[in-house]
Amino acid sequence: GRGKHGGRGRGGNGAKIGRGAVGKAAAAEAEVVVPRAASGLRIAVCVGGQLSRLELDSKVENVLKPTAATHPAALDLFLALEVGGHIFSNLDYGAILAQQHSTCRSATPAEVERKASPWLVAASFVNHTTRAIDLTRWKRYRRDRPEIERRTRLQHHLSQFAHMRTCAQMIQERELSTRSFYDVVLKMRDNTLA
Repeated sequence: GRGKHGGRGRGGNGAKIGRGAVGKAAAAEAEVVVPRAASGLRIAVCVGGQLSRLELDSKVENVLKPTAATHPAALDLFLALEVGGHIFSNLDYGAILAQQHSTCRSATPAEVERKASPWLVAASFVNHTTRAIDLTRWKRYRRDRPEIERRTRLQHHLSQFAHMRTCAQMIQERELSTRSFYDVVLKMRDNTLA
């Protein structure tokens, strides 16, 4: 059976249903029908970061395939990735060398989309944005580091937050278009080995 979702309720299988991982605000705007498979949850997987550092093989083999084998009600992948060269926050010698002398070929968005099929629902591939930073507004941020490193790290952290926001927006759009919420959102970095 199916349960109507307008706040807290019970699905057709008797499971309690919350307001979803992302779409709390949308719950007030739309009556949502949540299909509840007896054997599975609705799962969103978000991968954010840089296309040039993306490791997808272990995510497919050790997260997506095994999770799909449990027959979730939904298993949807969302990608929020920057295109272009490697950008590192850790300014140690090894990172600087890797950034300057990297010879690894990055996958193209089309290659990633093929490899991520059939789970890929939405992807965002954008250029890196360097944000203006006023460190006087971030007085306590990484005071143990030199000013240039504090500024660079904060710019990179803000980029990470932007990836999370993009992923959350894609997930929310999916929830609205399918009229159902995710039970679980798994967020992974681009270079996470699963």
